[in-house]
Amino acid sequence: MIRGGAPRDGFDLRAELERVAVLAAAGDRAALDRTLELIDRLGLVRTAVRRVVVNAEMVEDVCQDVVVVVAERVGSWDGRSRFSTWLYTVARNRAIDALRRQRPTEEIPERLAADQRRVSSMIAERRDVQAMLDDLPERYRRPVIMRDVDQLDYDEIAALLDLKPATVRTRVSRGRDMIGRRLEESAQ
Repeated sequence: MIRGGAPRDGFDLRAELERVAVLAAAGDRAALDRTLELIDRLGLVRTAVRRVVVNAEMVEDVCQDVVVVVAERVGSWDGRSRFSTWLYTVARNRAIDALRRQRPTEEIPERLAADQRRVSSMIAERRDVQAMLDDLPERYRRPVIMRDVDQLDYDEIAALLDLKPATVRTRVSRGRDMIGRRLEESAQ
């Protein structure tokens, strides 16, 4: 119960997802079914894929692919990170793979070519940011991912990490600063 005693469905469903994913990873088929249901209900795959893929038809294809991968490989999730973080990584990687496989069959207009170069540049930047996230100390990495990737609010993160909201804000800010400095260094 949060804020005035009313449950927050998104928060409750995300927490349930994290719980049932542990069981799914251990081989529980019913838990896998519930995990896939929650992933769909929360729209987590679509959100992650749409950050990389622009074409709506391709988004649908990649989302289907991600669901299959999750169903087949959920046991490879080792629990060191949140399940939703693992899911976002799978979705992002499948989306990037789909973009790589896409080859134009005819001459493309210059404007479209420029758009594709821009998207490729954005993907490269996102990979750089992901690598920088991976290099952050755990105390900063988890809050930054939960805030900026999972888009949880500070109170939700504080509850999940058993921290004060002010501590979460500080860690997110410091983690972002570390990434910002690294991005500036890599741009030089």
